[in-house]
Amino acid sequence: MNVNNVPHTFLVNGNGEIVWSHNSYAEGDEDILYENIKKVLKGEKIAH
Repeated sequence: MNVNNVPHTFLVNGNGEIVWSHNSYAEGDEDILYENIKKVLKGEKIAH
């Protein structure tokens, strides 16, 4: 996956496609991940 920084998070949809990725960590990133998971489950697109 050619990851250079850790942590590196990938969000994968039901078709096995990476629809969002994020590297490093800052407080609140988990909230963004959670919102993006909800969007993927609803079939919505995620802004990059």
